[in-house]
Amino acid sequence: MDEAELKEVNEIVFAAINRDYSKHHETAVKMMQALAKELEEDGSKLVHFGNFVFQTTVKGKGLVEVHMFSKELGDRKGMAEAFGQLAQYLKGLGVKAAYGITEDTRLADVAKLTGIPFKNIKVNIPNTKGKVNAYYVEL
Repeated sequence: MDEAELKEVNEIVFAAINRDYSKHHETAVKMMQALAKELEEDGSKLVHFGNFVFQTTVKGKGLVEVHMFSKELGDRKGMAEAFGQLAQYLKGLGVKAAYGITEDTRLADVAKLTGIPFKNIKVNIPNTKGKVNAYYVEL
């Protein structure tokens, strides 16, 4: 990434974390620190498409976990396009499957807009309230 793109990526990630934790500044700071650690130590990468940044982390041979950051979540069409671009990017790297976990049920609509055959399953995640959505796709 060049300096201008890196600045934009930082703005998107910072805006997303601040939005999600606006009433919990200490938690927002911890989330930023955790992200920095994952990028440095765990081999996570940030991938940028339009107004969206995806954190990708290899979880096994051909398997990637994905987290999304965006300044605003209202642009479902743009989000669907960015997911499509991410899928093509990952497929080009030889990734066989990807998944993301979220408590946001609006992503089911976005998954449909992509035209990508996402599987929506409910999973239990430690320290959460019950089951949450996991979106899984084979590339």
